[in-house]
Amino acid sequence: MLMRHALRFLTALVILSAAGVGSLRAQDVPEFDMADTTISICIGILYDSGGEDGLYGNNENITTVIDPGGIITLTFQGIFSVENNLDFLTIYDGPNTASPLLGTFTGTTLPPARTATGGAVTLGFICD
Repeated sequence: MLMRHALRFLTALVILSAAGVGSLRAQDVPEFDMADTTISICIGILYDSGGEDGLYGNNENITTVIDPGGIITLTFQGIFSVENNLDFLTIYDGPNTASPLLGTFTGTTLPPARTATGGAVTLGFICD
């Protein structure tokens, strides 16, 4: 039987050149759940597919592209917890998984900030 594991990667997505980003309040920041989709805005919070309070499912293979154009910085906050060496979050500097690799993360260590300069960033999540 496969177990579900909590994945929390509260990921602030910011285009560094965006004006006025520092003046946003928490309730003004849009939230997204990871899914096979493209997000085209410059700031937000990204959760795993289970949302803010749920668990991600078994056998997921999700690709989320963040494509507002410009430089994108991903900052991980809160909890990052995936099944070590079985579930993986992979980040690419560009619009797809053929783009340059920025990092692959597993386990419970909060990933460091990552900056994508290719105009988009792609996040791939695979779990057993």
